[in-house]
Amino acid sequence: MTDHDTTQISRYLLGQLPKDEVDRLECQLLTENGLFELAETVEDDVIDRYVRGELAPEERRRFERRLLPSERIRERVELARALVAHTRRRKPGLSERVRRTKVVPLFRLAAVRLAWAASLVVLLLAGWLGIQLVGLNGQVDDVEAARLAAVERVEELEAEVERARAAEERGAEVAAERNEALEGELAAAQERLAQLEARPVPIEPSPGDARTERRVRKPGDYATAVFALATRSEGDPKVLDLEGKEGGRLEILLGPPPAGQVEATVTRDGVVVWHELGVEVEVLEGESMAVLVLPAQSLQSGRYTVAVREQGSDHPLGSHGFDVKR
Repeated sequence: MTDHDTTQISRYLLGQLPKDEVDRLECQLLTENGLFELAETVEDDVIDRYVRGELAPEERRRFERRLLPSERIRERVELARALVAHTRRRKPGLSERVRRTKVVPLFRLAAVRLAWAASLVVLLLAGWLGIQLVGLNGQVDDVEAARLAAVERVEELEAEVERARAAEERGAEVAAERNEALEGELAAAQERLAQLEARPVPIEPSPGDARTERRVRKPGDYATAVFALATRSEGDPKVLDLEGKEGGRLEILLGPPPAGQVEATVTRDGVVVWHELGVEVEVLEGESMAVLVLPAQSLQSGRYTVAVREQGSDHPLGSHGFDVKR
């Protein structure tokens, strides 16, 4: 221990050291046991000098402003004052001097060490708590950021699901509307077909016919199973036997091939029962023959006449009679 150390610690206690020396001395107090014990002894000496009035006015003001507010210092000041008062009442003997120099300093040394240790623990605990608080604050910020990101993602997914649901509903509505429209068109087409099948089709009469008859063309009118009949003269009529047959084929000899398309008219008792434009004409070895296929349902038993002419002409290319047997 040197006088320099004692003076420096005393100035430290009274707040007279510069900032850089304060920091250096505090580090030494925490690491050097001998210096810490010296500081305790100097603190006792400063308190004793304050109680005895031996401090300079400036030092006394610094002591009262810096140290006296501490409850620990005030208790030690009161104890020192009591000892000084007791000493003044009686002259201290050897035992008293030993007590003052040995017992009391030891007591004060223990108290000061406890105070310094407590202060150090408080500082370390405060630092540790500060570090933990900073870490917790960072974790809280991270958790909050993650929560906000999760909330945002949930909102985005909910919006996508809502859009998909709306698109699906709209698609179902469009499909339903389309199906309904198609069903309506189908129903209308079926109704139209039924009307056409049920309604007779007017047959254009040949020139000079007084009456016309309506007939109905149905699927199967031109069946493949037919009964062939060649009509080549106006003599005895040919018999067309339709029993068990779907129709009859008339082959009408025309002679030289006609210049244009051919039409045929079939009448019964002056009533037109069949009229066809664009009749098929077969040509073989310079002669032509009109082929007319008649459905069985359009022909009843009786006498029929078929006349063939060029379309748009009043001059017949051939006229033949035939009987129908059913």
